[in-house]
Amino acid sequence: MSGRIPGRAYAKAVFETARQMNVLDAVYRDFQQLLKLLEESKELSAFMRISSRDQARAEILEKIFAESVHPLTLKFLKFLVYKNRLEILPPVIQEFIDLSHEIKGIAAMDVTSYGPLEEAALKEIEQKWNRRLNKSVELNFKTDPSILGGIVFKIKDQVYDYSIKMQLERLRERLIK
Repeated sequence: MSGRIPGRAYAKAVFETARQMNVLDAVYRDFQQLLKLLEESKELSAFMRISSRDQARAEILEKIFAESVHPLTLKFLKFLVYKNRLEILPPVIQEFIDLSHEIKGIAAMDVTSYGPLEEAALKEIEQKWNRRLNKSVELNFKTDPSILGGIVFKIKDQVYDYSIKMQLERLRERLIK
């Protein structure tokens, strides 16, 4: 079974619960931090993929996160342990974030550049995309030296690639034809 399908159901359930409890923003922040931790920590990511309903796993999660996440977030993590579904946490989090963005009118955008961008450039990018999309844009910045220069914007499945790498590939294709 795909992790995305149960991930959607679990995300909707925790989203609605957080909304009813009026703690949506707190759980949203927790999930963003968890997603970042899972990307940065191979150990935590491996721990989440272990298939087990072990009480000890729930206790470990409690020790790690009890002081740093909202009680609903912790309760949800422990619920996933008891259901032996902790490995689907990343798609659950992504679906939760998508639901939050949808209700708040936010468009998440990945911005990839060759190197770090100055604060003024970041503000200008955000303002232009806010106007263009008529939504508030949440920018996620990454650097990737393989693009050789320029910038790449990604919103959901749409990619606006203004990188030197892409320009060189297009030029190559035209020269071949």
